[in-house]
Formats: sequence, C-alpha cells, structure tokens
Amino acid sequence: MEKTRSMKTTQLLSTIAAIALAAAPLTVTAQDLLPISAEGGVMHSSDGTNAGGAVVTLHGVGVHVPLLSPQVSLAAPLTSGGGRYALTTEAALHVPATGLRAGVGAGVGRLNAPLRTGVLADAFVTAPIAPHAGVSLRYYSGLNHYTGQAVFAGVAVHL
Repeated sequence: MEKTRSMKTTQLLSTIAAIALAAAPLTVTAQDLLPISAEGGVMHSSDGTNAGGAVVTLHGVGVHVPLLSPQVSLAAPLTSGGGRYALTTEAALHVPATGLRAGVGAGVGRLNAPLRTGVLADAFVTAPIAPHAGVSLRYYSGLNHYTGQAVFAGVAVHL
C-alpha cells in the first residue's frame, strides 16, 4: 500500500511539473498575474539516486520583508520513482546590480530511501543567463537521518 501511495504521489508531482512547463508560453504574457518560475535539471539524492528533476516556485506568497521576497517551492525528481519530493517555504534575496537570487527555506519532504517524510531545510542560488532565464543550484538537507539530502542543478525559467 505504501508503494502504491508513493507511486501516486510521484505521478501527481510529475503531472504538476509537466503542466507548469507546458503552460510556460501562456503565462509569459501574464507575468504580473502569475509570478511562477519553473526549473528543470538533475537531482542527486544522498542514497545515490540520480534523476531528472523539476522545481516549481510560486513567488510573492507571504509577508514581504525589506530586501527579501517570500516564495513556496515544490521540488521532485521525475525519473527516480516512488514519492520523493521537497516542499519548502523560502525567503529570496535579490542581489542588486547582479541579477543573482539567493535564499534559504524550510519545509517537509522525503529524499532518501526508505522514503519517510521529515523536516528539511534548503538553500538556493540562481544566476541570470538571459532575460527570464538563469542557472539554478539548490541544496536540500533533512533534519534527521531518514529524510535525506539532495542537490539540484538546472535551468530556471521565470514566467
């Protein structure tokens, strides 16, 4: 039963990521209405699994603090199978005159076998490479031994 639930969770997260990426052309013109970014790349987990991965981020959710922007991100490896994910609330700092975005966050997820959900923290940085696009690096670390750790590297598209 746990394996079936994990497979359904992975399918749901994969579907959400695919919809976000497919909707990119539609939302580029609605940039002010839908502040979303999507990242595609590779995720490596501490149990040795490597997988294609996606991160979808909704910007501007929460209380704004000077120099920091709140956001919510959902990360999932798309090809490693079985319910791995990280859902985090984050604070992003936009570094003036550089275009860099860097931040930290906290949330829940499961990134390591035996796939038990736990609390995790993350850190990220995105460097621009073109208008509305950047190179992204993320690090996730579980606050216990079973949640696991993961590194994500990819390309971000700001819709």
